[in-house]
Amino acid sequence: EAPSSGKSVLDPEIADAYEVGLKASLLDRRLFLSLAAFRNDFKDLQESSAVFLPSGAILTSIANVASARSQGVELGMSWRASDNVSINADVSYLDAKYRSYETAPCTTFQSLTPGCTNDMSGNRRPFAPKFSGNVGASFSMPAFEENLEMRFDPSLYFSSRYHGSANADPLFDQEGYVKLDTRLALGPPDRSWEIAVIGKNITDKKTGSFRNGVPGALGTTYVVPDRPRSVAIQFSIRN
Repeated sequence: EAPSSGKSVLDPEIADAYEVGLKASLLDRRLFLSLAAFRNDFKDLQESSAVFLPSGAILTSIANVASARSQGVELGMSWRASDNVSINADVSYLDAKYRSYETAPCTTFQSLTPGCTNDMSGNRRPFAPKFSGNVGASFSMPAFEENLEMRFDPSLYFSSRYHGSANADPLFDQEGYVKLDTRLALGPPDRSWEIAVIGKNITDKKTGSFRNGVPGALGTTYVVPDRPRSVAIQFSIRN
C-alpha cells in the first residue's frame, strides 16, 4: 500500500454569502409577502466534468477549477382572498455564472477538434434556471346541502431553460417547462375524513433530471426521466 501524502485530492470550496430580506403582512393579515435578495461568491469551486476520448470512452473527473457568483431575488406571497379562496406563489430570479473557468471540458462536438478549448468564464452554471417557481390556489364550496365541502387545489410549477452540464453542452440542456398538479377532494368542513383524486404532471410534460453521453456513440445521450403523468385516489381520516 502506498504511503499517504497527507493532502486531500480536492481543496475545500470557499463561499462568501450575503442575504437581506423582509416579511410583511397586509390587509388585516390576509396577505403575507416575503422578499429576499442574496449573493454567494465561490472560490476553488469543485466541478464534475466529462471528457470524450478519441476511443469513444467518457472520462469523468472532479476538480477545483473555477470561481463563480450566484445572486438573485426570491419573492413569496400568500393571499386569502376570501373564506373560500386563497392564492400562493413563490417565484425566483437567479443569475448564476462562472467568474473564471478557462479550463472547462469541451462539448461533445467540440471534442472532435484536436486540442479544443472551452472557456466558460461569464457563462451560466448548470442546473441554474434564470426563472423558476410555483403558483397555486385553493377553492372550496359547500356540497350536498352544506353537509360536505368540495375542495379544488391546482398548482403550476415552472422553470426556464437551463444547462445540464458544466460545459453548457447543448445536448444536455433542459428546455423550459410548465407542469400542472391538481387535487380534488370531498369531505365534511371539519375535515374529519376526506376522499381525494390527485393528479401529478397531468399534461404529461417530458423532462429529465440527469443527462449524459453514451460511451462509444458520440452525439448520443441518455436521460433519466422525471415522473410522468400519474393519478391517485387518497382516503384519509383524522382523529
